[in-house]
Amino acid sequence: MSDEVLECHLRDYIASVTADEVVFTWQGGEPTLRGLGFFHKAVALQRKYAKPGQRIDNDLQTNGVLLDDAWVAFLKAHRFLVGLSIDGPQDVHDAMRLAKGGTPTFDTTTAIELPRTPIANAESMQASPRIDAAASSTDLRLPTGPVPLED
Repeated sequence: MSDEVLECHLRDYIASVTADEVVFTWQGGEPTLRGLGFFHKAVALQRKYAKPGQRIDNDLQTNGVLLDDAWVAFLKAHRFLVGLSIDGPQDVHDAMRLAKGGTPTFDTTTAIELPRTPIANAESMQASPRIDAAASSTDLRLPTGPVPLED
């Protein structure tokens, strides 16, 4: 997506929303592959086009593999609600989500480490900050719904 298309989409979407809150959900095809620079541009454009008194919220659904300290700081600073895609216990997850070379991804995902980072304790986030773990329907042993961020 070019910068021009991004700007046009964000501008037009924000203009079309009549509510006080505009929500952008970034998901599909692993959105973090766009890079942190893309999201910096998106947030800057959202601020540019937000109407007075309008709140902009962002949700990010990710496998967590690319989330490093820079990503966590950005997500915290911009109050993103983060959903981590986890397909169940390690055996189920690794059967469903393989890396490009065919290797399992459970151990490399930051899904387990992320709750210990500052984003999990961010006072500036929602009243009950959480990571939503998207459980696969192939594993009925997992609860569905929000997973609280508590040590």
